[in-house]
Amino acid sequence: MLPVKAYVLEAYYKWITDSGYSAYLVVDATIDHVDVPQDYIEDGHIVLNISPQSIRDLVFDPSFVAFRAQFSGMTYSIYIPILAVLSIYAKENPDAGKSFDFFDEDDDHPLMQPMPRPEADGGADDSVGGASHRPFLRILK
Repeated sequence: MLPVKAYVLEAYYKWITDSGYSAYLVVDATIDHVDVPQDYIEDGHIVLNISPQSIRDLVFDPSFVAFRAQFSGMTYSIYIPILAVLSIYAKENPDAGKSFDFFDEDDDHPLMQPMPRPEADGGADDSVGGASHRPFLRILK
């Protein structure tokens, strides 16, 4: 069977946001292939506001979470292997959250192994990697 952690994470996210609260994700930034702004990592962890009004293009996949978010005015494409997700909680009610410690049995499943970010099909706007680039114009002759 597929690992359950990603499905529980998405369900908790929906429950928190449907309740009108702000969803926050705690991530182990030391896991391979975690792509988050390095300046915001403290003690190997980063806490990310993943509320709909704070991010764009949220993707829950059985093996990763990805979205776009702004940090100090720069847009970043965030990529988090599911294995790196430690917990999700509501900022307004931290007790209404979920730690993922009890999903350790999922850790051996191939989908739980940290994988590099999937390659994008399109240009910078379609990618799920790194900081966004400024738009540019090119003269075609």
